[in-house]
Amino acid sequence: MKEKEPNENHRDDAAHQIKSVVESSFKKVIEIIKKGILSGDLTNTTALQSAIIKTARLIGAAAQRFLNDEAVLRAASISYSLIISFVPSLVVVLLIGARVINTDEYFELAKEMVRKNGIPIDIDPYINVIKELIRNAGAIGGVGLLILMFTATSVLRNVENALNRVWRVINKRPFIQKISGFLMVMIFGPLLLAIGISYAQWLLGKFASPDLEQIRFLDDRTVVLGQKYVYIEQDGQKRWRYSNILDKIDFDYNNRTLIHSGTENKFLTLEESAVFTNKVQKPDLATLSKTAFTDIAKKNQTIIIITSDGTILRSSDAGEIYYATKIQREQSNWLFNVRLNSVLMITEKVGFIAGSGGVLLKTTDGGEDWSAVGPLNREIDYKAVSNNSKGEIFVVGSSFTVLKSTDQGETFESIDLSSNAADPLKTSLFSISFNENYGYIAGDFGTIMMTQNGGSTWVSKIISRNYDFRSVFALNSGASIVAGDKGALRIGITDKENRTSFIPVKFQTESDIHGTAYNAEEDKIMLVGANYNIIASKNTLSDILNSGKDPEFEIIQESPFWRKLISALGNVILPFAVIWLLFFLVYLIIPYTEVNTKAAALGAAVTSTIWVVFLLGYKYYLTSFSVGTFAIYGTLAAIPLTLLMVYISALIMLFGAEVAFLYQYPGMMRIGKKHYHDINAKKQIWLGLAVLYYLTTAFKKGHGAVKEAALIRVCGNNQDEFTYIIHKFAEKKYVEKGEGGAWLLGRDPATINLLEVLEELETTDYHIPAIQDKNHFAAKTQKLFNLVLKSRSEILHKVTLADLIN
Repeated sequence: MKEKEPNENHRDDAAHQIKSVVESSFKKVIEIIKKGILSGDLTNTTALQSAIIKTARLIGAAAQRFLNDEAVLRAASISYSLIISFVPSLVVVLLIGARVINTDEYFELAKEMVRKNGIPIDIDPYINVIKELIRNAGAIGGVGLLILMFTATSVLRNVENALNRVWRVINKRPFIQKISGFLMVMIFGPLLLAIGISYAQWLLGKFASPDLEQIRFLDDRTVVLGQKYVYIEQDGQKRWRYSNILDKIDFDYNNRTLIHSGTENKFLTLEESAVFTNKVQKPDLATLSKTAFTDIAKKNQTIIIITSDGTILRSSDAGEIYYATKIQREQSNWLFNVRLNSVLMITEKVGFIAGSGGVLLKTTDGGEDWSAVGPLNREIDYKAVSNNSKGEIFVVGSSFTVLKSTDQGETFESIDLSSNAADPLKTSLFSISFNENYGYIAGDFGTIMMTQNGGSTWVSKIISRNYDFRSVFALNSGASIVAGDKGALRIGITDKENRTSFIPVKFQTESDIHGTAYNAEEDKIMLVGANYNIIASKNTLSDILNSGKDPEFEIIQESPFWRKLISALGNVILPFAVIWLLFFLVYLIIPYTEVNTKAAALGAAVTSTIWVVFLLGYKYYLTSFSVGTFAIYGTLAAIPLTLLMVYISALIMLFGAEVAFLYQYPGMMRIGKKHYHDINAKKQIWLGLAVLYYLTTAFKKGHGAVKEAALIRVCGNNQDEFTYIIHKFAEKKYVEKGEGGAWLLGRDPATINLLEVLEELETTDYHIPAIQDKNHFAAKTQKLFNLVLKSRSEILHKVTLADLIN
């Protein structure tokens, strides 16, 4: 056997020594941290170790208090009251909020959030119930309103009781103060939260990249539209340039608002709309600067641009000057904005616009005047309008709606294609496009419908329910391009036997794609979407169709990295900030005691962090593992899943409160069972005397009432000790509570006998029960106890607090 060289032995010894030193150092660090966590001893620790120990002690002590305070039971109580009070609270909030916000827009945002996150819950029935409650709210009488408010505030009462338990608050909030405070929370809480969210979104929108909504080829130019009134043109020299359309609008001439009736499919006359004068929104520069351009159409000299806030911009001179018309819809005596989604001009004079809330418009004079057409259904949002080679008009929308007109839009008939959808009421159709006899419809849950006879019959081509398609464009020879959320992209190719297959594209992006178009001059496909993305095919359509080459795409324009970073961070930070603000105010205001601002902020930060992580996990469960739950419960699966979310949210809130309390009172941190003995068994006379001394000194110096936080510090930051002592002294009138929860000395120190103070705080019982005093040992022991009591009385019965202080 070959012996090792001397150098090899040295290397082995060195490696062994290094390993021993590392292991020894690691064990030492672990031992220091473990010792520090259990005892709080920070001796011989580095700054990093100290931070780890303090954080671990805070979380560990909070977890132990969390269990000892019966937080699980209290969270169940909060959850129950929240469920009972949810509908009354929602009615109260929406009754108030409906005066300042468009509730329909928030309902649409809720449905969009559920759909985009892949959560398999149909919330339409719940939204319809809420709408019905709001409509019937006017019938609530005085007694009904009181019952409604009492039920709505029950969750606040339970939260207050739970947080008072955490902060060991014994005194009750006065009834009038409680009612007024709860009403303030109910009225101004949602309003302030809405203002905060709106301001945060506005601030984020100032720096984040605008999403691009649509791309169109108009004569000799390419036009891209998007959020924040983005209008980009590519001229004949292939140069992209931004154009400010707002500067070309004449707001003085023919600036008007048309109000769509809520009961008839028509626009109200000036006399009929007079009652809405104070709520009518005129087109103006400030509003349009916040809106999105959603679509554009051009025929000869006529250009029509539509927006997300219901404004129609019309030009009859190829875009030199625009005139604005605003569309609003009336429902239950309220006016709402209409999102205009798609515009089609079939001649220079005749055109159509599809909008939300059942609004379908037609013009016969180049957009100067508009009339309402089609069936009136406020529950349907029309998403797109197109025409085939025969001149027939097709409209698609939510709930698998398809309309067809064979008389230039004078009348529309509904085409029932619901048999092609797994759940038509939940499936929206977003886009429709024709090329000769071929036509395509794209929508939610991988829905693709196609026709080869101009729309007389349609067949389903569902790709996968995991895709939500937003746009489709019919290309030459029966081909098509379909695109949607999270980079969903397919090219449809029809073979010689009229069989169509949809080929996946070699293009990786997580950004949503909103618009599709075909550049006939370059024979290329173009797309636009989120993050200011403009995307083009690398190979021509002819190559894709004839040579069998795989379609490839590339981003030719996108937002700067720093804008995308702001958008990504904003999508995380904004929800976190809103949640943090909510819990910060809860911890700061609801407990009936003085809560340190830093403590409330830290507790809210811990709560927000845990809650955001929980929501991400909850969303992952809903999208990945909830199939069995929905298979058993169907639509009712929303109930147990919602109960679970509410209950865990209450637990998270109470844990954050424990963290806030321990940060404010670090003297209450105890790790390990041996430190958690009953607080009633360790009342300390010294702390009681120290509190009285502090109050007497403050009185003599003319400082007035002493804040509760200062007295708690006298008790070594032990909230439980302070609560017990101050409660005993208040019963004996030694102290009185002043304004703002501060404390005053209630009696002259010369009248406060130390023997009385000792008897109040010292709980040892020196009397043997009668049933046990029959033997000799008990009799002798009782005599000894009597001597102790007599000696204590002789020493202290004439000593007062004033004697001790002077």
